[in-house]
Amino acid sequence: MDRIDLFVDVPRVPFEKLSGLSGGEKSEAVRERVARARQVQSGRFDGSPGHTNAEMTPPQVRDFAQRQLADGAGDVLKLAVERLNLSARAFHRLLKVARTIADLADSDGIETPHMAEAIQYRARIE
Repeated sequence: MDRIDLFVDVPRVPFEKLSGLSGGEKSEAVRERVARARQVQSGRFDGSPGHTNAEMTPPQVRDFAQRQLADGAGDVLKLAVERLNLSARAFHRLLKVARTIADLADSDGIETPHMAEAIQYRARIE
């Protein structure tokens, strides 16, 4: 379980929402956003080993994620590490996921909402 990056709870969808006619974001829009994020990542790692955020080495995590943290995002990360007793592996995984979320949002830096979302994808151990 410690080696899985994302955990997402998927609650049942009420009938009213299933039967409604309003739709969510179109697949084409999501595909385009993901393709742009992949292009950003490919450019980021040009000439370096690895082509995606998931493949970042610890020095790359420091350069491309940790140094890109907004003040608030750094504070949220510190709080998560302390309160959740996160390992070094979990710390690096959070930064990689937050970097990807920021890329999907077309953001150069990792802002507080990006870090908070990454933390929400952690496994909930009860």
